[in-house]
Amino acid sequence: MIHRPKREGISLLEVLISVTILSGSVLALASLISLANERARMVEEQSIAMRLAQSKMAEANAGIIPLTSQGFTPFDSTEAPPESEWEWSIDAETGDYEGLWTVTITVRAGRSITNLPPVTLTKMMIDPLSRGTTLDEAKIAGEEDTGEDTEGGTME
Repeated sequence: MIHRPKREGISLLEVLISVTILSGSVLALASLISLANERARMVEEQSIAMRLAQSKMAEANAGIIPLTSQGFTPFDSTEAPPESEWEWSIDAETGDYEGLWTVTITVRAGRSITNLPPVTLTKMMIDPLSRGTTLDEAKIAGEEDTGEDTEGGTME
């Protein structure tokens, strides 16, 4: 009589359990990838909104847009990405001191994929119309204004 050794192998039950664990792991990874894509879109929209708010704040600080409150206005097609309808508003209030303003810029996406909340940027600034520019003539303390053109003259 020939004695055969017992055959060791994987049973059908073990294969089914391992396939079930593998399927659950793949589904969990697919869910995480979907969530990561959604978060990446949200971060991208938030960075666009922050860049647009900073741009409008710089325009207000430079005096390009007036310091008057206004409701939501669409961005120009050259300022914002065309896939979302970005809108901005400005709220400008005078402060306790003359010429000091508190300016709030709010930016929101009209058609947001991720339902991004509005981005708000607030800054205190001096009224751009009341401060000088580099083209203004410098007045030196102690000198009288004679009304003469001093360009090209020497200072003692």
